[in-house]
Amino acid sequence: MVPGVGWRASPGSRLADALETLAARLWPGSLQRCTGWLLLLPALPLVSLVVAALVWIADFSLRELDPDTVAALFALLGAGTMRFLRRRSG
Repeated sequence: MVPGVGWRASPGSRLADALETLAARLWPGSLQRCTGWLLLLPALPLVSLVVAALVWIADFSLRELDPDTVAALFALLGAGTMRFLRRRSG
């Protein structure tokens, strides 16, 4: 079969060709080296938001876990564990 003779493009490939043609017209060739950075641009605010949330959580956790709170927590945890083990054994 001779290429181009008797061949029909699927609607999907025609749509892809149309999008590629539109992108080539709107995005000049001199800016193609910036394409990767522009694709990463939407991710930067999202990653920044996640990092800010993690910093906030870490700050909150460190403020809550002062030495007196930790000591009381371990005392309660130990007492509760011993009570649970006594009930289970008999």
